[in-house]
Amino acid sequence: MPRYLSQVYHNLSTLLDAGVPLLRTLETAGSGLGKMDGVLEKMQSSVRQGKDLVEAMAEHPKVFDGFDVAMVRVGETAGSLPESFKRLGEWYDFKKRMRGIIISGSIYPLLLLHLGALIAPIPRLVLGGIGMWGYFQAVAGILALVYVPLTALFLFLKFRPRRGWAGLAFDKFVLGIPVLGGAAKQLGISRFTLAFCIMCRAGVPYLQGIEMAMENTPNAAVAQMFAGAAEQGRRGQGMFTGLSKRLPEYYRNLWEVGEESGELDEVTARLARMTAESAETRFTELAKWLPRIMYFFIMGIMVYLILKTASSLLVYRLE
Repeated sequence: MPRYLSQVYHNLSTLLDAGVPLLRTLETAGSGLGKMDGVLEKMQSSVRQGKDLVEAMAEHPKVFDGFDVAMVRVGETAGSLPESFKRLGEWYDFKKRMRGIIISGSIYPLLLLHLGALIAPIPRLVLGGIGMWGYFQAVAGILALVYVPLTALFLFLKFRPRRGWAGLAFDKFVLGIPVLGGAAKQLGISRFTLAFCIMCRAGVPYLQGIEMAMENTPNAAVAQMFAGAAEQGRRGQGMFTGLSKRLPEYYRNLWEVGEESGELDEVTARLARMTAESAETRFTELAKWLPRIMYFFIMGIMVYLILKTASSLLVYRLE
């Protein structure tokens, strides 16, 4: 269902902006979008029972995450729901593109890996070093070298602590990984900026907007880069003076311009687009490197298996 979120949010934004009542909007927005239609029907029922839209969304945590609920809460409070849904739709469009870039970059090297796993044990099978069961075990062993670490990484990312020292330490580690770290950093900055922009346009005070945006930034290390801005704002100083030097210089400069001109909402909207484009460029670069990394890994496995087979043949002849 999450794959339909971008379309649902765009539909909600368009219908509400056209003046369609909320209940009618919920009835229409999910039409033809599989199970999302059923989710919106349940939300419509909840709203009819007197619940607000945020409460209706919170009843479906597997569909709408905390970021979505927080953005809609701001829009509902300020009367700017179409704007909130529009920005969320753009965010999920962006996420979909990122996912597509990573998947497309992984397909070919994974095909090569499986082909190499099937071919590599054949010499030992032909020479009688292993039987068919041994052949399948060898294939599974080669594939396990990739899938076991990937599965462990997936489980860790899914269940890792989001905050606290452990979450912060891991997020800092991620930012230090070549290529991936730069992409993750830009992605985190983009998400913070998008959240802050929505809150600015909804009339949320800047300090509260920064704190709420930090809470909805997935990378805790990136969120920390904005903690100084809130602190300076509480002291009555310019928030831009507290922005971390780890943020891009253009970002800090434009924020200063927006703050001094009183157009911080417009400036952060532009910054959200710029950082999203930068993240997309970096993820595209990462997708280019994935096949190369896989090629080197496969070559390493092949060389190891060739040497192992040659060693076995040498022992066999000596005997």
